[in-house]
Amino acid sequence: LSKESRRSFELGFVGKQVIHPKQIDPVQEAYSPTPGSIDYASKVVQASRDHQHGAFAHEGKMIDRPTVKQLENLLQRATLMGLYHPRQDDNEE
Repeated sequence: LSKESRRSFELGFVGKQVIHPKQIDPVQEAYSPTPGSIDYASKVVQASRDHQHGAFAHEGKMIDRPTVKQLENLLQRATLMGLYHPRQDDNEE
């Protein structure tokens, strides 16, 4: 269940229905953003504010608007899960 959930998360799914209480923890763990992914997303989203038009380079990787949107969604999920607490200045544009 854990492996299957992690794989579907990697494919872009954001959740999975469970039918037994014992399934909750492994599924929730698989779909929860990691501290590393939260940190990376936070840095890229912040950097994107300096690059309003088109793609830009960040840590040797090309970042385009769809990538920023995915990372914003990750931060939103992390916030809802109590894993990320944006600073007030993170929300300013």
